[in-house]
Amino acid sequence: MNISENKNKICAIIPFYNEKSTLKKIVSDTLNFVDLIILVNDGSTDNWQEEIPKVENIILISNEINLGKGAALKLGFQKSIELKTLISITLDADLQHDPKQIPNFLNNIENYDCVIGKRKITNSQMPFQRRVSNYLTSKLLSLKTGRKIFDSQSGYRVFKTNILENILPKFSGFEAESEIIVKLCKNNYSLGFTDIPTIYGNENSKMRAIPTILGFVKVLLKVWYTYSKINFKTYFNISFNISATLSNSSKLITAGGSNLKTVVPAGIAKIPLFINSII
Repeated sequence: MNISENKNKICAIIPFYNEKSTLKKIVSDTLNFVDLIILVNDGSTDNWQEEIPKVENIILISNEINLGKGAALKLGFQKSIELKTLISITLDADLQHDPKQIPNFLNNIENYDCVIGKRKITNSQMPFQRRVSNYLTSKLLSLKTGRKIFDSQSGYRVFKTNILENILPKFSGFEAESEIIVKLCKNNYSLGFTDIPTIYGNENSKMRAIPTILGFVKVLLKVWYTYSKINFKTYFNISFNISATLSNSSKLITAGGSNLKTVVPAGIAKIPLFINSII
């Protein structure tokens, strides 16, 4: 595919939620490298309307309430499919994704169905809790998919639009980004990575480490189960016996199995129950 012959087919999808302070800059900078921007407002309440340039190559989709990043990405993907674009690029509105990297992505997508921006996770500006959650989810995804996943939580990605129909997320939150990777691998699409700078400012991240990890576990089990029709309870041969023990100082839960007998904090012990509830 020669992208240069399709100059009106490169689309950027930018979901945003209360990003008034950075919205104008990310849109203006991105327009230098793409032909079309699909903005997905996910229920923002910060008077963002004046920040969007009045130009014809910006399409705005709005949710009345905040549905989550996965839901916003799905709307953007569906619009890009409808418009028959060739290339769809996703980036965040908080300036953590530098639009100047787009040419690099476009060069790499010639050889893949999807290319994900790879940040330097260790010894970087990335907050500690994000480093931990990203490391764990990337390692587990690598083990499960048989592919080397360098950065499972990076939202800076480029796709050939013709694959999007098969990888549309069903999860509505940040876990959708892991779901998309799982679906890419299960459909045997080629996946590449390219280095991007790690950029974090003073903004408050909307991603929370523990909910993100739990959401990831849900994705890993639910999506893979849907594709492979494996009974995970039999496959892992795990039996959890949960009983509550009250003490004067704290609530503990005993998790017992055939080879497991330990006392763990109540919050951690909820994970087996969580897993059982989704498979």
